[in-house]
Amino acid sequence: MMSESVDMEVLIVGAGPVGLTLAIDLAWRGIDVTVVETRAPAEPPEPKCNHVAARTMEIFRRLGLAEKVRNSGLPADYPHDISYRTTFTG
Repeated sequence: MMSESVDMEVLIVGAGPVGLTLAIDLAWRGIDVTVVETRAPAEPPEPKCNHVAARTMEIFRRLGLAEKVRNSGLPADYPHDISYRTTFTG
């Protein structure tokens, strides 16, 4: 068994949205970061999120990523209007 030592300031396990955002934020601050992912090479990710919270978008805006994230989502003309009713009368 071969043992190899790697020096790093921060090790992030998991290259999902949280791990990658943390890695970008720390690197932006000049901190040496290594990200490791347990998923096999070429194995597709299993997305677990279908929206991005307002606070997360604030973080993306600070990192200069908000526009790219917004543009990778639903089209700008996609309807987001919702009607909530507790009763219905005709």
